[in-house]
Amino acid sequence: MVKKPAKVASLVLLCACGGCKPPAAPAPKNPFQGVTIRVAGADRPELAAWVNSQRGEWTAQSGAQVELIASDPAGSTPATIDADIIIFESTRMGAVAGSGSVVRVPKGFLNSVSYEPRDLAPIVHEHLIVWDRQTYALPVSADALVVYYRTDLIADEKHRAGFERQVGRPLTAPNTWGDFDAIAQYFTGQDLNGDGAADHGVAVVGAADALVARAAALGKSPLNLSFYFDVNTLAPLAAGPAFREAAEQWTKAAGCLSGAGDDDPQLATFAAGAAALAIGPASLAGRLLAAESDDLAASVAGRVACSPLPASPRVYLHDKQAWRDLPADSPNRAAVVWGTLAAVPTSSSHADAAFDFLGFLTDREHSLASVAAPSYGLTPYRLSHVIDSATWLGAGWSAAGAESYLTSMRETLSQANAVSVLRIGHADEYQDVLDEQARAVVKKAATPKAALDTVAKSWQSISERHGLDAQRRHYRYSVGMPVVY
Repeated sequence: MVKKPAKVASLVLLCACGGCKPPAAPAPKNPFQGVTIRVAGADRPELAAWVNSQRGEWTAQSGAQVELIASDPAGSTPATIDADIIIFESTRMGAVAGSGSVVRVPKGFLNSVSYEPRDLAPIVHEHLIVWDRQTYALPVSADALVVYYRTDLIADEKHRAGFERQVGRPLTAPNTWGDFDAIAQYFTGQDLNGDGAADHGVAVVGAADALVARAAALGKSPLNLSFYFDVNTLAPLAAGPAFREAAEQWTKAAGCLSGAGDDDPQLATFAAGAAALAIGPASLAGRLLAAESDDLAASVAGRVACSPLPASPRVYLHDKQAWRDLPADSPNRAAVVWGTLAAVPTSSSHADAAFDFLGFLTDREHSLASVAAPSYGLTPYRLSHVIDSATWLGAGWSAAGAESYLTSMRETLSQANAVSVLRIGHADEYQDVLDEQARAVVKKAATPKAALDTVAKSWQSISERHGLDAQRRHYRYSVGMPVVY
């Protein structure tokens, strides 16, 4: 008993000298008692189900209530929505953050031990949640284009022998776009699902997605930020060498596409077993790779894996206006990413409670189970999400499916070379033009040159209509560059 005061005195002395930190004060119980926060934008059933599954626990510890309200984020701005949280696609970042309608995420929140910001994947911070080098949103899901492929076809000895005889190299998952095209051509015309009909080599979620996936490998290098547009002039680059080469390659592969190149947003053709390869979002993996697939993917259950987008053996360097051939062991690979985000409008009366709820939803402790649940359609955005497969297996993923998916997402989320789907103001107008002309290319209704010239001219007109300088600012903000006057 005599020595206890001395120990306390020593501890106080150490703390005063910076040798240790005093224990944090316990969080107050029910700090937001009586508050109701309104969440807009969770209109997709799976998003609403996710928020509903989480709000009870948060209400119990915070005292606040959560109300989901219907909204149309595609036709609204935060300034016109009476909400404390808005959930939106990253393609609307220009309209949301660029309009000044949402608050920056407080530094105290971002740097908090409980949120663990360093656990966020670099690609998420750099290409999704930041605008003008400031954080305006928190990630809910980080999606990316990936390649899905039939493992049973790749492993079949008859196909392996036939492919090597025809192509002159082993049949493996595609590493480069050349590999991808060779596999697609080999399997096109064969009966891949046993229904007696000839099938196709490739299914694509959308022609524009397929075009951008190739163009990124051909024209996006790590140090080059000019991809859709020149970052200095906003001159459209859709008619430039990288997009042109990508379009020409898809024209050559058009005969391998299922549905004559029609958009297939759920990859239903691939899920029915009628294609060997597919290009689509990682968010479909929960249906294609789970241990017990739903009706969509029953035909290929247990026979699908995924990989990052293929690489290119050469890349166009925009700053040098020249192509560069790369070593065979170092092809150029680029991720194509987008995501679902959440932000707090400047009009919110309960910003503290709103950020507290968002922190609860997306912190390391709670988020892993959510992104692993196939029913929510969410995808990983933290590095910790793609390390341990145990949670994924417990959520119903097959062992092989989980391993393939987590390996692909680890590489994608850590990719230093990436393209985000357009995030500038009026992004949907630019995207609509690209969608239309990309479909024309794969359907051979227009030559690559004619289609991409149309895209470039239309993009220029859209930029001029909305203010060339304003759109240039948005593009630079979207890629993390300061504005040059």
